[in-house]
Amino acid sequence: MSLESDLFAYLRPAAEALESYGFVRDNGEYVLNGTLIPDEFSYCIAVNENGTVRGSVTDLFSGEEYVPLRLPGQTGPYVTRVKEIYLDLLEDIAAKCFHPVDFASDQANRLAAWAEDTYGDLIDHPFEKEKEYGVLRAAGSKKWYALIMHIPYDKFTAQEGSTDVVNVKIRPEEKEALLQKEGFYPAWHMNRTHWMTIVLDETVNDDVVKERLRISRALTAGKKNADTAAHTWIIPSNPNMWDIIGAMKRSDDLWWKQHRNVQKGDTVYIYVGAPYSAILYAYTVTEADVPSMYDFGKNYPYQMRLHCTHRFSEEDLPFALLKEYGVTAVRGPRTIPQKLADMIRTRFG
Repeated sequence: MSLESDLFAYLRPAAEALESYGFVRDNGEYVLNGTLIPDEFSYCIAVNENGTVRGSVTDLFSGEEYVPLRLPGQTGPYVTRVKEIYLDLLEDIAAKCFHPVDFASDQANRLAAWAEDTYGDLIDHPFEKEKEYGVLRAAGSKKWYALIMHIPYDKFTAQEGSTDVVNVKIRPEEKEALLQKEGFYPAWHMNRTHWMTIVLDETVNDDVVKERLRISRALTAGKKNADTAAHTWIIPSNPNMWDIIGAMKRSDDLWWKQHRNVQKGDTVYIYVGAPYSAILYAYTVTEADVPSMYDFGKNYPYQMRLHCTHRFSEEDLPFALLKEYGVTAVRGPRTIPQKLADMIRTRFG
């Protein structure tokens, strides 16, 4: 860690505020140069597109960077004075040009925002000693379903440095298959039979982590959700009544009549009837509860917007295979059996 990273790890910049402060855009960074102590030291502070801050203090007499500023154990009055003035400058920039975030990594902050937007679940920081740790609780039950932490890589791998991670609840029978995936590790500081750690350094795609958060949330809700994948649906489509194949060639996004209990953030598998008789598409519900523009009947006053996340071949998930996992008919929307959901995630990611 450095003086800059210690201070700015949980802050993000505002471009307009940086420019008002005096930073100048240069090769993709915002750069500020100035005098730290007249006739003695100058400084240069740069903020990159990701919000990472780096700085240097130059001794004007030698023309070189003032190294004692960075060395541990340097407590003499002169170096202490320089460090105090430099930290005052950094703190002023932090207060005037940055805003706080819950977590050090952009991925953790994106996922926290998704959980709030999708479920209304707000991040809670319940630990007095580890204030940077945060938990996600289901708004209704108040039970944890995710613990986000910032820990050294060497707690679970040989990599240097540190990262945000999230612990999510799993089914014990999923454990070995999940451990084969990049970015998944035995749970750190939690029961390794029922929980798993996912690294949040962009190794694992957001959509994959979101699906694990959905599952964890369902598992912590209670036994009534144990046998079905809550918020994961199979919805039938009759190709003789509507050309979904043609619609999918035109766009990855489409509007669909909203079935009861389907929510924003849910996963929807579209089962296309004969002559295909197979699940051909996976979607995420990106908008819900939108007043319908079409007459779907009195039972469907709302429509939902779907975004395609995966296309399957006719041989991937045919009806014969679905029957082996407990789907004996697809006449209307239904939640998906948990074993089928696990198989699809394991086989197709």
